[in-house]
Formats: sequence, structure tokens, C-alpha cells
Amino acid sequence: MIRSSPVAGRRYRLQLIGKQERQAARIAGCWRAVWNAALEQRRVVRQLRRPNVWGVQQMAELPGLKRSEGFEWLGEDAIAQSLQQTLRDLDTAYRRYFAGLGGCPRFKRKGRGESFRLLQGRDLAVRKLNRRWSEVRIAKLGWCRFRLSRPIGGEIRPATVSRDALGWHVSFCVALDQRPAQPHDGPAVGVDRGVAASVALSTGALCRCPELRGRQGKRLLRLRRKAGHQETARRHHANDHCRRSARHQRTLDQIARLSQTCSACGVVDARSRASQTRFRCTACGHAEHADVNPARVILARAVNGHEDGAGSGGCSAGSPPGAGRGREPRTTRRRERHDPPSPPPGIRAQRADEINLLRGHGRSVFP
Repeated sequence: MIRSSPVAGRRYRLQLIGKQERQAARIAGCWRAVWNAALEQRRVVRQLRRPNVWGVQQMAELPGLKRSEGFEWLGEDAIAQSLQQTLRDLDTAYRRYFAGLGGCPRFKRKGRGESFRLLQGRDLAVRKLNRRWSEVRIAKLGWCRFRLSRPIGGEIRPATVSRDALGWHVSFCVALDQRPAQPHDGPAVGVDRGVAASVALSTGALCRCPELRGRQGKRLLRLRRKAGHQETARRHHANDHCRRSARHQRTLDQIARLSQTCSACGVVDARSRASQTRFRCTACGHAEHADVNPARVILARAVNGHEDGAGSGGCSAGSPPGAGRGREPRTTRRRERHDPPSPPPGIRAQRADEINLLRGHGRSVFP
């Protein structure tokens, strides 16, 4: 069987000049305007109990919209492929909503999550200037420099230009120049990033990275401080709000309790972690290395679907904890679909002239 090349993401910080930065903001504004207009049109259609409007129908209205009076800016500043991809993304959001996998699509706000996508990677010419800098040619922007923090390492496919608290960034979807990894036929192994050891395995093996010497250690400390300052800037920026879902927050809480969970009985107690290297459960008395214990908890959750990591029997490398106590995986709960209330007959007749389903009459409100 032929396997496709593995795909990875590469994100770099752009160094745009004033003219390029203003043009990038206008392109992102066109993307936001089309998203909001298409979303409003679909909401009106649902309120009038008409058949749903999808991206293919709305794409047919884009050429006429660009030629209409008052919307010349859409043809001058926007990238046609980015606008079409915006409607496809809206289709994906609605399909996830109808399937109960996400919330209802919402309007985009200026200054939050500004971005636009470039679909054809073959049109993105990238050339290397020196060891630290390269530049990419983007439609409507020209050649834009970016910090080459790591090699691209493959063929560029779609790309995304976005802005956050630190400025504009470009993200490449790269098809790596390497063979896909072969499936592993051996037993499952839990891996945890330890404290006393760099990496701990559920088999009891401890892997330690070689220590940095002299200037390398100082450079690593300086880069860690810089990364911390940048993360603080992202969190405190007025237009960069981070919203965590309940599932995301629950995952973070589980990770935080890994080092306090016993791999034998599943009891969570902060007092069980005696030191950075010693773990002794306060409930059952089980003792082992403090970095190996969370690795075996991870293995139990992955193999048997446990939330607490507890297992039956011992915790040897041959028999992972949690054997025999697995439970059926949770099924995704389908959200109930709530259609908006139907407007009164008078308003219904008035709003019927505000939509265009490409098969009826009236003018379009797109945007």
C-alpha cells in the first residue's frame, strides 16, 4: 500500500513594512466581511424556513458583488481564492454544528483572529536570503521577509497568514521529504517527560539528555525567558483572548494530576509525591520512581481508557496497569438542533425580498 508523505506545520514571524502591513489588514478585513455577510444570509434563510444555502451558491454571487457599486474595494484588495476558501470553511463549520461536534458559527470581530488563507502553495515562491532570514512572495503583498527559525524541510502546500499580539505570521503546510513511519508491532509503552530524568518510560527506563555546556546553557536560559515574556504578552493583549473549552480545561487538569496519581490504585494525592525522585502512595503503599509512575498512568489511560489510571494487579513492565478493568469508550453526545423561531407573516414577506437563493426572486444581501 502506498502511503502519502507526512504533513507538518511550519510557523514563522513575518517582518512586514508599513505598506504591506496595511494591505494585509485590508485582505483580512475582506475575509471577515465575506464571512459575516455569508453567515447573515444563511441565518435569514433558516429563519424563513427555506432550504439551506451553501458555499457553492454563494460563490456564484462573488463576481457580481465585486462589480457592484460600492464594493469595488472587494475586488481590489481581496484574494479570490481566499474568499472562496472562506465560504468552504463556513460550510465545514455548519456541518460540524449539524453533526453536534461544535457550536453554531458566529460573526467575526475586527481585531480578533485576523487571518486569510492561501490555497495554492505552488504560487508561494520562497527564497533564502541568509542563515536567519528568508522571504516569501504573497499575492497582493509582494516579497515579505520572515525569520527562518527552522528549515522548511519539504514542499509547501496551503499557507495561512495571521496576526496575533506579536504581529503577523505565516504558517506553511509542508509535505515532509521523509518516509512515513512504519507501524510498530511491539507492546505499547507510556512516555512521560520527567523531572529528575528527561524522559521516563513505563518499562522503567530513564533517558537523560546530555547536559549543555558553557555558553549553550546560558543561551537556552535566555531563550526560555524570552519565550515566557512573549507568552505573557499574548495573554495580556487586549485583542488576544484565549477561550478554553470544557474538554480542553479538563485535559489540562488531568495532566496536572499525573504526577500525583498512583498507577496501582488510582488514588490522587499530592502527598504521595515525596520528592522529585520518590513516589509512595498514601493509600496502598505502592512505591516507585516518581517519573516512571506517571508514564504507567499514561499507558493505562491509553490502552484501557481509564480516566484515573488505576489498574488491577501489579505494575510491571510486562503487564501494564489497568488490565481487565477497561470500560467502553464514551460516545459523542449529539447536540439538539434548535431552529430559530419563525418571524411573523408580515416580516416574513418583507425579508423574503432580502435573500437570493439563486432559484427564486429578489435581490441579494450578500454581503
